[in-house]
Amino acid sequence: MRGVRPGLCLGGRGLRGLGRLLSAALVATLAGCAPASGTPAGAEPRVMEKIALWDNATGPHLRGVNVAQRRNYPEIDDWRVLGWNPAGPPFDRVDFAAIAALGANVVMLTHPAPFGEKPPYAFEPATEANLERLVDLAHGADLFVVIAFKTGPGRSTFGFFPNGAGDWFPESLFDDTVWASREAQDAWVAAWRHTAGRFRGHPAVIGYELLLEPNSNNVGSHYLTDRLDIWEPEVFHRRYGGTLYDWNQFFPRIVAAVREVDADMPLLVGGNSYSSIGFLPFVEPVADPNMVYVVHNYNPYVYTNQKPDRPIAYPGRFDADWDEVPERVDRAFLDDQFAPVDAFRREHGVPVGVTEFGVTRWAPGADRFIGDQIAVMEARGLNHVMYTWDTRYPGYMRLENPSLFRFGPDPAQRRPLRDDPITEVLHQNWKKNIVRPSNVSFAGGRS
Repeated sequence: MRGVRPGLCLGGRGLRGLGRLLSAALVATLAGCAPASGTPAGAEPRVMEKIALWDNATGPHLRGVNVAQRRNYPEIDDWRVLGWNPAGPPFDRVDFAAIAALGANVVMLTHPAPFGEKPPYAFEPATEANLERLVDLAHGADLFVVIAFKTGPGRSTFGFFPNGAGDWFPESLFDDTVWASREAQDAWVAAWRHTAGRFRGHPAVIGYELLLEPNSNNVGSHYLTDRLDIWEPEVFHRRYGGTLYDWNQFFPRIVAAVREVDADMPLLVGGNSYSSIGFLPFVEPVADPNMVYVVHNYNPYVYTNQKPDRPIAYPGRFDADWDEVPERVDRAFLDDQFAPVDAFRREHGVPVGVTEFGVTRWAPGADRFIGDQIAVMEARGLNHVMYTWDTRYPGYMRLENPSLFRFGPDPAQRRPLRDDPITEVLHQNWKKNIVRPSNVSFAGGRS
């Protein structure tokens, strides 16, 4: 039915589930199957190119959240936390409907690549099936999807959690060999060529982030035995430019592989140092009209990743950049951080987006911080995606996860609140969203 959000007419148990998560007004909207924002019932979808969704001059067009999936490692993982699927935690249609009901129009779906982490890097049909299921659930909730691979051939999740070695996972699970192995990089290229063929023309998929948070400058090829720990981009690129550590020689090979099967899909590329703003100027853009360059912004880290027993308030005055000199951290400070983004756009004439930003939920003033972050991104026309959305899966909710902002500021809280302050800030911003899968048709795409 044209003009109606597919999959959002929830009744019975589905609506009861949403009632525990959202306000009565939003649940009523779902119950009535409200038309997609900006599209009268019966109207023909407008035709556009997918890359137009990333245009900064007319944007932002995309505002939403991350849905993060981690590979299930049977030797350490508990099904009560991550579920039985090849990646978890489990999400269902009610989870995605709740995202859409708050006004978001995009999810950044972080997922393992459907090729194994270890040689021979074989195709994994069950991993791909999990990815397909989640994409379909998001599409059913009238959400766009960006697919991002964080782990895959030669790259496990554990390089992101080095302090957990010997605690909740064995050191043997470290795997950063993608930064030292041509074979692993070849397999990563093959994984994207395969995935591009699978999702070519999909009406909800509007981008691929080719490798989530490149980090060879930190982990090297193994966090324990070959760590580089270089945080100055000039130093890193002077020493390792052109080697396998250099993302600039790696990502163009993935772009070329995707273009063998799909000429139009927007391809998202961030810089090293976990796609930090500081490394963006060292990304070497390729000659492709459908590229988007992205940053993940958690600055100032001392505030966004603070511990609950050492509160730092925003706005405030504190050492934000480890130079032992306190700075005034406020909206003007946040605005100044985007100067490298502004310069990169001017120099290369390319779109830029922010595909992760966030704050630990117990940080004092977190809602104001997020509101100010959004304001400086909106002023630049940058699409932005908040990290991260929680699932209703009971075992996962019992974890002390500082990123699950809907749990509110109390570290002991283990269930979403109906009126947490960060969600309200997001809801007010997401109400600006107009374009959705149900009200556009992509030129050359499948409808």
